[in-house]
Amino acid sequence: MSAHRPTVVRRVTLSGLAGLGVVALVVHVLRRSGAAVGPSGAEVGSWLMICAAITLLTAIAWRTVRQFEQLEKERDVALAGLEMQRDNLASVVRKQHDGVAVVSPDGTLIEANPAFCDLVGLTREELIGLREPFPFVPEDQRAAYADHLRQMEEDEYAGSDFYLIRSSGRRVPVIASSSSFHDIYGAAQARVTTFKDVSDRRRAGEALRREAERIAALVESAPDAVVIADRNGTIQRVNSEALRLFGYLREELLGRDVETLMPERYVTAHKAFRAAYIGAPRRRPMGKGRTLTGRRKDGSEFPVDVALSTLETDEGPVLIAFVRDITVLREFQRDRARPVAEAERRATDLARSNAELEQFAYIASHDLAEPLRSISGFTQLLQRRYEGQLDEDADRFIGFVVDGVNRMQALISDLLAFSRAGRIELTQTRVDLAELTARVVASLAPMIAEAGAEVAIDPLPIVSGDETKLTQLIQNLIANALKFHAADTAPHVTISSRDHGEMVEIAVADNGVGIDPVHRERIFKMFQRLHGREEYAGTGIGLAVCQRIVERHGGRIWCEGNEPNGSVFRFTVAHTDPETTPVEVLAA
Repeated sequence: MSAHRPTVVRRVTLSGLAGLGVVALVVHVLRRSGAAVGPSGAEVGSWLMICAAITLLTAIAWRTVRQFEQLEKERDVALAGLEMQRDNLASVVRKQHDGVAVVSPDGTLIEANPAFCDLVGLTREELIGLREPFPFVPEDQRAAYADHLRQMEEDEYAGSDFYLIRSSGRRVPVIASSSSFHDIYGAAQARVTTFKDVSDRRRAGEALRREAERIAALVESAPDAVVIADRNGTIQRVNSEALRLFGYLREELLGRDVETLMPERYVTAHKAFRAAYIGAPRRRPMGKGRTLTGRRKDGSEFPVDVALSTLETDEGPVLIAFVRDITVLREFQRDRARPVAEAERRATDLARSNAELEQFAYIASHDLAEPLRSISGFTQLLQRRYEGQLDEDADRFIGFVVDGVNRMQALISDLLAFSRAGRIELTQTRVDLAELTARVVASLAPMIAEAGAEVAIDPLPIVSGDETKLTQLIQNLIANALKFHAADTAPHVTISSRDHGEMVEIAVADNGVGIDPVHRERIFKMFQRLHGREEYAGTGIGLAVCQRIVERHGGRIWCEGNEPNGSVFRFTVAHTDPETTPVEVLAA
């Protein structure tokens, strides 16, 4: 609208000049006509001339007024539109998240939005009227601010990085972009500068820089050699250990092909492997070690273990190799292989020897039993027929023979039981220990009655094992508890259990004579007796048989004290079912 106003004024002026020209022409014609007819005609012509001039001038004035009124209307509309644009611009500036400052051509700050006020820590009233150099531009940044203004003159939307300073003294990194507003004649009206606070960006960049430095330090201090290459196999970074291991200087490796570090005969195969490996980096985390051969700068070769990984970067995937020299490990493995082979051979020989000994024990025991039965039979016959007919010494000697034969039969029987415990294959079934223990106690009823004993069975689980062997185990432990008791005390035996997850612990506790802690390991060996035959009968093999049965079931057996006196024999066996049976007490 403002560009239209000079055109209207020019049009009104030209119309006025044209009207005056017409008036002058009409007056001239009327005067000439009046002069031609005489004095009276001249007077009439003068009046006509005056009337015509007044009429024409009035018409010209009326037209000029109308044109000026139209011009005023157009100006008012233009001013209203300009005011609306100014209000809209001010609203947009106020709502900007970035700081916006408007500076007049003479360097006076004439407008600032709330974001800019927050940025520099000053109110709008404190900012309006400030003149350059502004106090929120630090002295050491004013040269950069001036360079920014010069760049603006060359580039309408020049952007620059520098710092502003808040009223609190804290420096704020910003990116500034400026542009100028001009009038229709090209004169600068104002300079608008937008300041973007990049503190978060700077902090994030600093954090990334510190993280990169930390990662670089970790790579550099890694105990293994680290080689980082791009997808083309060009070495990008190596640590000090890699330089020491391969004998290169850093500048000799950077930019070279990674296959430089391996023998030439492996280069083609490694390139194919690298292409396949790095082709799908998202599916390639840190891989397991691969045993390869490395080559030093002097050409010597050595075995290495290489773990590979890939990492996605802005420049594409990179290959990270962790390389470890395994020369010492290889030598150790070679040195260890000989004694390991010797140990395996000895273990095989020992297993064969044990099998032969078990077979010998079984055969010897079985073969000895037959003649011993004959000796026992004839000796007992001799004792019954001639007892009292010979002298006292003969009767005593015959008694010694009978007792020795009986003990020999018991010993051979126990040896056969021990041999069978190690030779016979186990039949794994689900065994209800509560039911099994109840049967064992019932079978021992005469012994329990004779001793005046009491046997309590706590809830017991279902286990996995050989029912026959477990029956023999429980029977031996309960029989021992009934046998080794004080003469003046009635035996009390308790069978209980405790769950240990996959294994269950069974305990057979008594109130008997107890076992000295120094002998608790020895009692599980063959023929180990803590009491004389006159006190307690037995061969000293029963607990050895118990240990062999437990070990063949994958468990262990041990002995503890039972306060105030007595012993507790504990053993473990595989637990398959947590169900238990009710408490049952069997008394004499």
